[in-house]
Amino acid sequence: GKITRLSRWLPTMGRAKSAPEQHGSQDARVSWAEAALEQYGLRDARFTLLKEGPDQRKLVFRVESPTRGRFLLRVYKLARHSENLVPELLWLQALQREMPLSVAEPIPATDGSLVSYASPKWASEPRRCVLLRWLPGKREKADMTPANLSLAGSHVARLHRYCEQHGVPEGLVFPHVWDWNWVFGETVPLW
Repeated sequence: GKITRLSRWLPTMGRAKSAPEQHGSQDARVSWAEAALEQYGLRDARFTLLKEGPDQRKLVFRVESPTRGRFLLRVYKLARHSENLVPELLWLQALQREMPLSVAEPIPATDGSLVSYASPKWASEPRRCVLLRWLPGKREKADMTPANLSLAGSHVARLHRYCEQHGVPEGLVFPHVWDWNWVFGETVPLW
């Protein structure tokens, strides 16, 4: 049958035997996810592609492991500035540890690093990989209710307070303007 969404559900679908390094190749996306998940000891996991950036610069997968739970895997081409990834992940760790907010927990690779490098055998260069613990929830597409806006506002206020007290990690640069469309719009990034 036709595959409408890229996914791999083990053990029914085996590992990709070869994948051409070309944009838009389903086999290439599967190979990148498999190579990245090996860095985290998640070879038994199943995954589904959630989002793909232009020219596969960023691939985002939902990952489910029968033994370790659900995760979000981000795979970046090397063009993404790595110096911004590590401070971002350290900041998430600090927020999780020190604040009563639900934030995505960065999961270290098997070597202990927060940002790993993975490469299928056919690839000419590796990609950066980040694994985050999945946060349950749902995306509100309808009009935001006053209660939802109040909750979102209280979370933003706590983040502001935390930044005033502790600052933002050195090297962390926010690449976007945090306006209504970037936070709540149709093109909201999946973290």
